[in-house]
Amino acid sequence: MNDFDSPWKHVCDNFFPEMLALVFPAAFQGIDWTQPYRMRDKELPKPLPAYETGARYADKLIEVQLKNGDRKNIFMHIEFQNQVDPLFSERMYTYNFRIYDKFHQHPVSLAILGDSSPNWRPGPYHYEIWGFDLSMTFPIIKLLDYRDRVDELAASSNPFAEVILAFLAGQACQGKPQKRFAEKIRLIKRLYHKQFSRETIINLFQFIDWTLQLPPHLAQQFRTDLETLEGEINMPYITSIERMAREEGRAEERQKLQAERRRELIDHLTQVLAHRFGDQANTFREHMEQADIETLRAWINQAFSAPDLLTLFDQGHP
Repeated sequence: MNDFDSPWKHVCDNFFPEMLALVFPAAFQGIDWTQPYRMRDKELPKPLPAYETGARYADKLIEVQLKNGDRKNIFMHIEFQNQVDPLFSERMYTYNFRIYDKFHQHPVSLAILGDSSPNWRPGPYHYEIWGFDLSMTFPIIKLLDYRDRVDELAASSNPFAEVILAFLAGQACQGKPQKRFAEKIRLIKRLYHKQFSRETIINLFQFIDWTLQLPPHLAQQFRTDLETLEGEINMPYITSIERMAREEGRAEERQKLQAERRRELIDHLTQVLAHRFGDQANTFREHMEQADIETLRAWINQAFSAPDLLTLFDQGHP
């Protein structure tokens, strides 16, 4: 994964059919999978300045063939969203129209939501005035809803089920390094138990490794346990690659991703606070710059209901 790519883009690139089959089955069933599909991300319109908040995981543009023969192809716009965003529905409409304007084809827009707020469920974009009425409804998948389907996911042979389980484990284990370590080992063991291919296991591991990052001492223990596990089953899929690249590249990549993530969260929090409290938010900029990722996430979730800035920052001063 490149520094500027989200792990969600990596997942979509490698498990696009499996992802649709699990979370958007109607779309999966409507696509002719005997025909190739094309990733068209480089042709996505650039975001407008108003939407460059850092609140997104990633967006994808994929060209697929339909089964019914009515049209030769269709564009799918998939948005991976990781934070509550009051402008999300508007942004979905704007991207949808700009893709249409570029390709002169109506795209299908879908959203996968990875935020931690059970109550945030963005609805249709709607604008009406003087008899003019504009509306766009788009399907959403809330990963948080899968917390009640963990056993079903664990039994699934679909590799995207492991992606969801890893993401939920990462959310549940925030601030609990020992639990993150145990969950990471358990997730990796299940990949081998399900007898996924070497390529599938490596691609899933990259997402799991990003989702369940460990402090240095536990990361070292994890590598030791992983070498033991792969030695026992005679499948050195991950450790053979880790020996060549992990120490040199992955640590640096992880640090860059974390720095980028902090900057995205700070930018998003700044936007939300400016919307609610105006210029007063600037007086707490130093607090935001010093906060860690978990604190920033907590502040964002609380920012929509906090009565004032002092109350918000007193609840989670770094």
